[in-house]
Amino acid sequence: MESKSNVNKICILTNAPVSQNPRVVKEADALAAAGFDVTVLYVQHALWTKSWDEEIIKRSKWKGRVIRLEDQEFYRKIIRYAIALRSHVFRLLARFTFKGFVAEVAFCRVFTEQLFMALNENAKLYIAHNPQALPVAASAARILNAQYAFDSEDLHTGEYHKNEHQSADYRLLVFLERKYLTGCVYTSAASPGIGRELADRYKIEQPLVIMNVFPLANRKLLDNRKELHKEPASRNLSLYWFSQIIGLDRGLADVVRAIALVESAELHIRGHIKDIERNKLTRLLVDTGTLSRVYLYEPLPPWKLLENIAEYDVGLSLEQPEPLNRDICVTNKLFLYLLAGIPVIATNTTGQCEILQQFPAAGFVFQSGDHVALAKIIRSLAEGPELVGRAGRAALRASETRWNWETEQQLLIKIVKRSLEK
Repeated sequence: MESKSNVNKICILTNAPVSQNPRVVKEADALAAAGFDVTVLYVQHALWTKSWDEEIIKRSKWKGRVIRLEDQEFYRKIIRYAIALRSHVFRLLARFTFKGFVAEVAFCRVFTEQLFMALNENAKLYIAHNPQALPVAASAARILNAQYAFDSEDLHTGEYHKNEHQSADYRLLVFLERKYLTGCVYTSAASPGIGRELADRYKIEQPLVIMNVFPLANRKLLDNRKELHKEPASRNLSLYWFSQIIGLDRGLADVVRAIALVESAELHIRGHIKDIERNKLTRLLVDTGTLSRVYLYEPLPPWKLLENIAEYDVGLSLEQPEPLNRDICVTNKLFLYLLAGIPVIATNTTGQCEILQQFPAAGFVFQSGDHVALAKIIRSLAEGPELVGRAGRAALRASETRWNWETEQQLLIKIVKRSLEK
C-alpha cells in the first residue's frame, strides 16, 4: 500500500550535472514552487561543475543527490575505473543479447548506482531527462508501484547520422526507448519536431511540448544594463555565440567567413574549447584576416549568462540541418537571446523557423553554409543601429507575450498533477 509520505514526492533523474542541464533546474524549481517534494539525482563528470552545481542547489527549494565521477581523489578513481570496467563488460555481452538488464547496464553507465538512489527516494513519480536515466526511472517506478515519465530534451536517435545506425550505441538507444517509452505516464518534448518524431517512431501519444524558455523574472538581472554595459571600446557590431563546447562544425566557420566581409563586425564566443579545435579556429582566423575581431571566453555560471548576453548586440543560433535532431530542436540559446532583448540571427532549421516565424521582427534567418547571405544580414545590422534596436525590442516582446517560463511551466505542473492522481 502506498505510504502517505510519498504521495507528493517527485524524483527527477539526469545523467548530467545540474549546472549543465537548465531544463532540469527549471522543472525542479517549478514543481517545488507548486508544493511538491522534489529531489534531483544527477551525475557529476568533471570537477569544474561542482561549485556551480552546489550553488544552484543551495539557492533552490529542492534537494540534490549526486553521483560523483570526478577523479581527483583516490577512491573516486577506483569507483570510476570499476564503473568503466562494468560498462565495458556489459557492452561486450550486449553483442549477443539485450535480455535481462544487459542493455540497461551497457547503455546507462551508472544504472546500478542511480537505481539504488532512486529507490531510496521512494517517490510517487520519477521523471527521466536523458535516455540513460529512462531505464532507471522506469525500473524504480515498477519496483515501487509508482509512475514514471520521460522528458525528451532532444531527439536522441536523431543525434546519429545514418551511417551510425548500426553502431552499438544507436541500437541500444532504440531498444531501450522502445522498451520503456510506452510505459510512461506522460512524455514531454523540447520542440514540436521532437514530439512529432517520438510519436511517429514509437507509436506513443503525442508528447506534450514544453519549450526551452526562461523566467521573465530573470530580467531583473538586467536592470540598467545599457548604462552599465553598452559602452564598448569598439564601435563594431558585436555578435555573440555560446555553448558548453566550442567547435567549428557548429556554424562558427560561417560566421568567421561572414565577418571577413564586414569589417565593422566582431565575434564573441563563450565555452570550452579543446586544443585541436582552438588550432583549427586560429588557422581560420589567420586565413580570413579576422584574428583581431574574434574573442574567446571561458564558460560562465548559468545564473550569470543572461546578463552577459545582454552586453552584446546580436545573438547567433547556428543549428545545423544534419543530423536530424539539430534540424528540429530549439535550443536554450535562442530563447535566452529573446529574453535578453537582443536580435537573433539563426540558421533556417525547421525548429528555429517554427519559433521565429511567430515573431519575425525579432530575428533574421539564413541558410546554413551560406556565409555571403549571413554577411548581408550582418552588414545591414552594422550599418543600421535603429534596426538592431527595433529587432531587440521585438525579441523582448516575444519573451514577454509568449516565450517565457511563467507561461510554459503551467503545462508541466498541470500534467504532473494529473499524473499523480492516477
